[in-house]
Amino acid sequence: MKLPSHTWILPVLLLCVVSLSERANSQTKTESKVAEATVSGKVTIKGKPAAGIVVGMRLARPDQFSATYKAKTDQEGLYRITRVGSGNYLVAPVAPNLVIADSTGNPQGQSVIITESENVEGINFDLVPGGVITGRVVDSEGQPLIEQFVAILPADERSQRGPNAPGVATDDRGVYRIFGLPAGRYKVSVGDAPIVRRALHCFGGRPPPSQ
Repeated sequence: MKLPSHTWILPVLLLCVVSLSERANSQTKTESKVAEATVSGKVTIKGKPAAGIVVGMRLARPDQFSATYKAKTDQEGLYRITRVGSGNYLVAPVAPNLVIADSTGNPQGQSVIITESENVEGINFDLVPGGVITGRVVDSEGQPLIEQFVAILPADERSQRGPNAPGVATDDRGVYRIFGLPAGRYKVSVGDAPIVRRALHCFGGRPPPSQ
């Protein structure tokens, strides 16, 4: 007896779906094996173990889909970030009031290149309290200027050392406060000046309010 064509089309389609599903699961398992690398080290403050400090890790050139990683230091200042995929990363402690003590290094963190299933050790950080720049912005009549963008750059524009953020906005008193600064000399600029635009371009900050 000849069966209608639709009686065998459905089983074939189901077999295709099952096959594709098994293939996708196999690929997922294979990809998950790649994210087995670890990064570990120690965080200190003036040479003493720093507990409870979060250490973050992101791709050196991230996009909106890039994974980020983090771990917190224990009582001995030790941290360990696990299940890291291969790539070029920037590792740094998340401590806004503190800065990395090594004046010869990158104040933004340490660059680490990770290969598949690699265990990278000894990514250490010694932190010290950062400097603070504060002030008040007023108009010609002495009235406070609110939400004015105040930018900061190293006095030597060739220097790679700078703050973690390019600046802040003034509050309802016209006061600004920029903290967590490495030791050095800085330029402070207010408003839509070229130096502000340059600071935002260099550090990837938001545009200042239009004047």
